[in-house]
Amino acid sequence: MPKPCSICHHPNVAKINAAIINGTSYRDISGRYGTSKSALERHRPHIAKALAKAQKAVAKRDQAIAEKQETATAIQEAVQAGTLLERLFQVHRDTREIFKEARGAKDHTTALRAIARMEKQLELEARLLGELKDTTPPAPTIDLSQLSDEDLGHLEIVIERATIRGRSEVPPAAADQPIALEEAKVT
Repeated sequence: MPKPCSICHHPNVAKINAAIINGTSYRDISGRYGTSKSALERHRPHIAKALAKAQKAVAKRDQAIAEKQETATAIQEAVQAGTLLERLFQVHRDTREIFKEARGAKDHTTALRAIARMEKQLELEARLLGELKDTTPPAPTIDLSQLSDEDLGHLEIVIERATIRGRSEVPPAAADQPIALEEAKVT
C-alpha cells in the first residue's frame, strides 16, 4: 500500500496548493511550510484532482442555488397567479350575484349585461388556464396609398359616421346612409 501524500494531509495544504498554482518555486514553498521539494513534486498531480473536486463542488453549489432561485420564482409566480385567479373568481361571484338580483327584480337589461359580463369572464378564465386559444384572425389592412383623394374623403366620412353611430348622437337613419367607395387594396 502506497504511503499517503504528506502535502495532502498538511495543515496548510490550501496555501501550498495556491503557491504551486501561482508558480512559486518548490524551494521557497518547502522553506516556508517545512516540506521537502520531492514531496511537493509528488503532490503536484494531486492538485489537478483537488481542483476538479473543488470545481464539481462549486458547480453543485451553483446548481443548488439556481434550483432554489427557480423554486422561489415558481412559488412567487404561483402566488401571483393564484391571487389573480382568486380576484377573477371574486369578480365572477359578484357578477353572478348581480345577475341573480336583477333576475329576481325582473330587470332584464341588467340581467343581460351580467350574462354578457360572465361570458367575457369565462373566456378570460379559459385563456388564463390555457383551455382557449386565441383564434381571432388578424384584421385586414387597407393600403391607403391605393386610394384616390376622393376615396380618402369618402373614407373619412364613413369613419366619422361610424364614430357618431357609436356615440348615438345622430339618428340611425342618418348614420346608415350608404357611401360608395371604389375598390381599395385589402391585405
